[in-house]
Amino acid sequence: MPSASPPILAPLAALLLAAPTLTPALAQTWRWVPVEGDVYDLLWDPHRSVLYFGRENGSIGVYDPAANQFLPEFPNVGLQLRGMDITPEGHKLFVSDRTYAGLGLTRYLRVVDLETRAVRSIPFTAIINSENPWDVAIGDDGWGFVTTEYRGTGDSAARRVNVEGEYIEFLPDWFPTGGILRIDGDSRVTASPDRSFVTVVTPTTFEYLFNYDPALQVRTQYVDLVKAVTYDPSFSSDGSLVAVYGGVIGGGDVTVFDTATLGLVWGISDHQGGFVFDPVRDRLYVGHQWTASVVVFDTNSWLEVDRLPPFEVYSANYWDNGQYEVSADGRFLFVSRRDTFGTNTGFYVFDLNTLDCRPDLTTTAVPGQPGYGTPNGVVNSDDFFYFLAQYAQANLAVCDLTTGAIPAQPGYGVPNGILNSDDFFYFLALFGAGC
Repeated sequence: MPSASPPILAPLAALLLAAPTLTPALAQTWRWVPVEGDVYDLLWDPHRSVLYFGRENGSIGVYDPAANQFLPEFPNVGLQLRGMDITPEGHKLFVSDRTYAGLGLTRYLRVVDLETRAVRSIPFTAIINSENPWDVAIGDDGWGFVTTEYRGTGDSAARRVNVEGEYIEFLPDWFPTGGILRIDGDSRVTASPDRSFVTVVTPTTFEYLFNYDPALQVRTQYVDLVKAVTYDPSFSSDGSLVAVYGGVIGGGDVTVFDTATLGLVWGISDHQGGFVFDPVRDRLYVGHQWTASVVVFDTNSWLEVDRLPPFEVYSANYWDNGQYEVSADGRFLFVSRRDTFGTNTGFYVFDLNTLDCRPDLTTTAVPGQPGYGTPNGVVNSDDFFYFLAQYAQANLAVCDLTTGAIPAQPGYGVPNGILNSDDFFYFLALFGAGC
């Protein structure tokens, strides 16, 4: 029996006969998409419903997750591609190219015309030889914010890019010194959901987080961090929260701030594998490399509500590992991966819609048959008997669903690494509710 008696459930036979159905979804919860060579920044194009990703060969790859196929890439964009962003109307893709060898002090921000497929280069002059393009975010008022890498430990100049005229200029220092704005090298930048400002996190010497309007050249909020790592900041679905890796006293590895004030909202430690907010649901996805899983947090209660299937260790390595992106409609989550030897590179694709129908576990209950263990968008007795088989095999990845079987009690719906009758009765409740 469970730790406390669950609510009265319908007879098991009735559950099996009356199992609900729903519109078929993807034929699997997640898939691995191999790519030759390292994968760098991931960026969703909401106008074309495709994923762009920087490739080690200097091209921009294009992937259609709904069709599970690559589309013609944009070849020869640069040599060492890093951060990128798309303009609000979807006509241009701005790409940082870290290339510096043999260029003297000349550096380039690349521009891909997504309508004509033409590639153009915007040159600018580095202040020192170790300063290279690193990240870019585009606002809604014709300007973008550009950060640069510092090869070593130190600060480098921040710049802004004019979207229409395609030219780059220095930003003024926010202190009344008459100089240029210098921030820590390797800083990452993300535009707010409405693109009215950008949020910058600096990760090396003097860690801090700030909001900035590149058109007005105004810093609106600022907070010192006690540590930071080079991940893109991520905004919640309504833009009211921003998450960064790093934090303040009382925060954690992943820390969430109020966007308007940069006041501390929530933080969690021992989660060092990347993160991203869901753009349509009140969820935050956080990589937990020690358990090799993506933990799903509810952003109202900040409780863990789910985990995506364990499969690999998540560990960020600047651009080529542990980068996250979510499609604008909230259906697909993408996570890049590079193994230690660089021989297994690519990204994972999760169908997040399957989280909304948790009892859909399989297409068939017959082991070895096509569809065994693969959700098919239909909840029926196959799912029940598949769960029973996995429960008998003590498969925690499938059957560890809850800490307790009493709704509204702490731990309800939160896996705890233990398989017992609570998990069985919790699944019965899910199965009976359907989708």
